[in-house]
Amino acid sequence: MVSLSRDGYEKSDVIQMPIGEPIVEMKGVRISYGKNSVLGDWQQATNGSPKEGLYWNVHRGQRWGIFGANGSGKTTLLSLVTSDHPQTYSAPIKLFNDQDYHSLAYLELQSSISSRAWATHHQRYTLFSQRD
Repeated sequence: MVSLSRDGYEKSDVIQMPIGEPIVEMKGVRISYGKNSVLGDWQQATNGSPKEGLYWNVHRGQRWGIFGANGSGKTTLLSLVTSDHPQTYSAPIKLFNDQDYHSLAYLELQSSISSRAWATHHQRYTLFSQRD
């Protein structure tokens, strides 16, 4: 007998998707508003040495759940991944193998924001629509 969750889906996923290239790469991300840090105010062991900030990679085919207490940075993290957060463009974040935007000059950044936001949302839609 198949075990179903409360919303009617099977509890175990039998579909094995191959793990592909990285689609989200965060290397030392720290988000703060003034003196109030909301994400990445910690040290994390990366390649055997402690480094400041959030180091996180998501590869095509992986599934992640984000859990935490109120105010722990869940919404901030998701808004960075979807390019809806203004600090996405100044943080060390790479989305869908695109370039690191924190290295661009201000005018270059302004000209690329609208096309990057469209591309990010298009990629996100494509990723999720392929599963249906």
